[in-house]
Amino acid sequence: MFKPRIFTTKMAARGYNFATGVPCSLLGPLINEFTLDERWASFAAPNEGLAVGLAVGAYIGQQKPLVYMQNSGLGNALDGLTSLASIQKVPLLLVVSWRGEPGTNDEPQHDQMGLILPDILQLLGISSGFLATDGGNVDALLDDAAHEYAQRRSFAIIVKEKTFEAQPLSVSRIRSRARGVSHSSGRGGASASPSRISVIDLVQKAAPQTAGIVTSTGKMSRELMMIADGPRNLYVIGSMGLASTVGLGISLFTERKVIILDGDGSVLMQMGALAMIGTYAGANFIHVILDNGVHESTGGQETVARNVSFSAVSADCGFSQAFESCGLGDFEEAFRQALLQQQGPVAIHAHVASGSAANLPRPKASPMENLERFRAHFQLG
Repeated sequence: MFKPRIFTTKMAARGYNFATGVPCSLLGPLINEFTLDERWASFAAPNEGLAVGLAVGAYIGQQKPLVYMQNSGLGNALDGLTSLASIQKVPLLLVVSWRGEPGTNDEPQHDQMGLILPDILQLLGISSGFLATDGGNVDALLDDAAHEYAQRRSFAIIVKEKTFEAQPLSVSRIRSRARGVSHSSGRGGASASPSRISVIDLVQKAAPQTAGIVTSTGKMSRELMMIADGPRNLYVIGSMGLASTVGLGISLFTERKVIILDGDGSVLMQMGALAMIGTYAGANFIHVILDNGVHESTGGQETVARNVSFSAVSADCGFSQAFESCGLGDFEEAFRQALLQQQGPVAIHAHVASGSAANLPRPKASPMENLERFRAHFQLG
């Protein structure tokens, strides 16, 4: 075994400075060291998929991110690794524990994943290496990771049992936040709700030109593209539910407004993101949840949002202000107040009608080209 600070120091020397993920007992000492080491920005995530989304946002924000997880967490991370990080060519350093390593007589729930871990990484096209329990090959592994990083590909370091010496945790980076204020204009009928595209149009017209607009997968991104394609738009065309954490990662490293256009189905899929945003986001973060009660892009199947107040949930998760709107005028006022917000993130739960514009365009630029265009926009000024 060796001290986890040796590992964090060597990674920091290679430029890595951002760590997020979900703990595992094999990685506990290392995760504690990330929290203790002031060279690292360290963020807890409710699940591994959200950690990948946050890390992608941090990369867009000019950081060099690492994602840690138990190997069982690869299941949660698959969507983010394949339809987000991979297609946008975001190179992540993964630190993955090897629970259920054959021959170790681990607990039975780890047996299957332990058996197939190397094969899963290979199928994902992610090169990997095993960290020696004495740490003797750290530099060689980081050389391999550097080679993959230069090609904009991810790399995984697999950690076995009894690799890191114990490292007690003596500090916390989680700030306590009071319950936010929730404002509601009441819920109207479907006929009272504005079209989604009219709300999107209002956002893009009212938002500062220096702002970034991050849109969720499906027709929402395509509607914004049709209205006003431009470098301040980041279209998260895959990884349903991760647009908000991508936006969170970006917002942590800029003072500019970062506006998320999300859907009720996406938010329901990854509601843990609301807790992350409420904990970590600042006043430059605006989360617009466009709720039409259906999965519009797949044919209008109902979601279970009918009984959910996203504004109330957001306020309970630490958003400073949370609004619920039904009419376009109500939304316009809520968005105006969100732009003026000086403390903590803002959520707007906007009820909109189902339906979308016909003949919506699809992106002509690749996801990587869209990402680079967005990054260049955020470096201006």
